Amino acid sequence: MLHPGDQTVTSPNLEPVSVKDDIGWSRNREKLIQQLESLRAGLAEIQMPQLRYSSRLLGRLPANTAVFVSIPNLGEYMAQTQVVFQKKMDESPELRAWWSGHGVDIAPVLEKLRTASDYLGGEVVLAGFKGPDGRPQAPVFLRRRSAKGSPIS
Repeated sequence: MLHPGDQTVTSPNLEPVSVKDDIGWSRNREKLIQQLESLRAGLAEIQMPQLRYSSRLLGRLPANTAVFVSIPNLGEYMAQTQVVFQKKMDESPELRAWWSGHGVDIAPVLEKLRTASDYLGGEVVLAGFKGPDGRPQAPVFLRRRSAKGSPIS
């Protein structure tokens, strides 16, 4: 589990590089670091969804369930994060230039994820099942519907 400020790499051939090291060459590094710290403080104010220790869907799955992953719906968190990030970008031409200089436009991706989250309910589940031959079948996403509808879809 990564916490704010933590890093990891996916290969022993890669070394984590801090943002401070990545922008160390810039003559505006102190101002950029200050703006990044301001962004970090703004993001720290956003409340993460509560951790899950149980699921209403787990007991409804068949016995051949091989994999079960449940997470809270992060749509609202992503929307708030996007607002904070955009505000900081609007306030800082240097941060905006640095961000756009890396060729990353994450806004459309976040918008699609946030829009999709509107259809998921409070709990998002990925479940994988064993087939009759014991081999894994394609995983499925499940969601809990509102009280009016059937319990899962």
